[in-house]
Amino acid sequence: MCEFISWIEKRDKVFFLTGKQVFHTRIGKEVIQKQCGLDDYTGHGAIRLFYGLEQDEGMDKECTDFSTPDNFPAAIVRAIKKGDMRGLGTAVQLLSELAWVEHERIEQSAWVEYKKIVQPALAKCERIEQSAWVEYKKIVQPALAKCERIEHSTLVEHKRIVLLAWVEYERTWRPALVEYKKTVQQVFWDLFAILENRNYAWK
Repeated sequence: MCEFISWIEKRDKVFFLTGKQVFHTRIGKEVIQKQCGLDDYTGHGAIRLFYGLEQDEGMDKECTDFSTPDNFPAAIVRAIKKGDMRGLGTAVQLLSELAWVEHERIEQSAWVEYKKIVQPALAKCERIEQSAWVEYKKIVQPALAKCERIEHSTLVEHKRIVLLAWVEYERTWRPALVEYKKTVQQVFWDLFAILENRNYAWK
C-alpha cells in the first residue's frame, strides 16, 4: 500500500492522481477503482495505470509529512489547496488544531455507525460457523474410527455453510467500510475548504 500522497517523477514531469481523476473519469471508475484497493487509489500502481506508464518509468516518490508544502512538488501543493485530493486521504497537519478536533469528533461518530452495521453481521457469521462446527463434531467424532468418508462429507458441508456465512458478512462490511471512509473524507475536505481551518502553512 502506498502512502497519501504518492507521485512519480519522470524528467521534469510529476504524475499523481486527484479525486476527480479517480472518481469522475472513465479510466478512474473502470480501471483504478476496480483494480486498486480503496487505500491504494493514490498509489504508484494506480498512477501508472492511469497514465499508461511502464513499471520502470520514472521515480516513485511519496511523503506523509504535511508540516510544510515544501515537501511536495508545486503541482501537488496546488491540487491540495484547491481540494482536488478530496476522497483520497486525510492528513492531520493540513488542518488547524480546532478543525482537527471537529474532524475527530465526526469520525468517531461515523465509526460508531460503521460498527453498528458490521458487528451484528460478524456475530451472526461467527454463530453460524460455531454451530456448523458443533454439528460437524457431533457427526464426525463417533464415526471417526469407522469412516473417513463421513468426516469428509460433513467437513465439506461445514465449509459450505461457513463460506456462505462469510460471503454474507463480506456483503455487509465492505459497503459499510466504504461508507465510513466516504464520511471521514467528506468531513475532512469540507473542513479543509474553509481557509480558517487550515494549518497556517497550507493557507
